[in-house]
Amino acid sequence: MRIARRDLERALPLAERGAVSRKLVDDRRLAVSEREQALEARTNNMAVLNARLEQQTATIAKLAWKVRLAKRNLEDTVLKAPFDAYVSVVNADVGRLVSVNDSVATLLDRNWIEVRFTLSNAQYGRIMAAGDSVTGREVEVRWQLGERTVKYPARVERVAAEINAESGGVDIYARILDPGAPIAIRPGAFVEVLLTDRRYSDVVRLPHTALYNGDTVFAVKDGTLVPRKVDLVGAAGSDILVRGAISPGEPIMITRLSKAEAGLRVREQ
Repeated sequence: MRIARRDLERALPLAERGAVSRKLVDDRRLAVSEREQALEARTNNMAVLNARLEQQTATIAKLAWKVRLAKRNLEDTVLKAPFDAYVSVVNADVGRLVSVNDSVATLLDRNWIEVRFTLSNAQYGRIMAAGDSVTGREVEVRWQLGERTVKYPARVERVAAEINAESGGVDIYARILDPGAPIAIRPGAFVEVLLTDRRYSDVVRLPHTALYNGDTVFAVKDGTLVPRKVDLVGAAGSDILVRGAISPGEPIMITRLSKAEAGLRVREQ
């Protein structure tokens, strides 16, 4: 375009001096006009192409959004638990439509397994009477697998808000600290729980057969029975814990007699 205009500009003064013909000037003027028309056409084509480019760019962006939406919808078809769990009570099958409020399955967190056990009113009362708290106490859980006893350390997490109507005791919930070691314990297993009771001082542990009338035990002195008044303060398994005027090392009769009384002669075995 610039070259055609320069040729026309050079030809005009030459034509005035008669150095070139008028036809040459008209041809060069025609060439400039054709070049201008071609430039205008190309400019218009460029504008059309730019408009198509913008349209295609918008279409690509829209399709990319649809792809992202399709990927997200595909991800929504897969249910992923936020924790490692045992799957229980499965309510969904392949091909079944699931709505928002449908229950698909029940998940049991394999890293948070609790043991529920019941303390009697007396057991719970002894611990609370000593000013101790049940929550936070260490517990040992024992799971019997054939001839092997597997032990798990646990900690009391919470105490039920109400008395258990069936047992009349208080339900306690202890969390097993590591349910996967040494063997992964399964939910629903029947276990044995060992919980430390309150600590007693200055007490004597005796079989329950040694206590008479709820407040008397009999010491053996020179082959005869001597009554000793005691207070029943607690229990340890099938034994009782008593506190009273019992001298260290003093023998106590533990055989149950139908008529135990002071001065009755007995023979130690």
